[in-house]
Amino acid sequence: MDFANAAVTFLWSIAAVLFLKLVSSFFFKSKQNLISVLTTLGLLGVLGYFIATQFSYMQTNFPAQLAIVSVVVLILVVALIRDVRNYVKEIKHNQTTIE
Repeated sequence: MDFANAAVTFLWSIAAVLFLKLVSSFFFKSKQNLISVLTTLGLLGVLGYFIATQFSYMQTNFPAQLAIVSVVVLILVVALIRDVRNYVKEIKHNQTTIE
């Protein structure tokens, strides 16, 4: 039952992160790169918390799914690095156009 509660909390957390992304993308259209960085960071945080709290249960009962989730985490890390690079490029571009 503990795993079921954690799974429901995980799903609600993902829904909250994606809802906040949707709302913030409507209000802050000029900050799309920052929103992307924060969304990816939020998803990594939620996924990392779920893996950290349920690792032993998933390792014994769902080893294949744990491997898939690990690959998804690596893909999210790559996406986060890409988003941060794009955000830094945007900041540098805005600073050079102002000067």
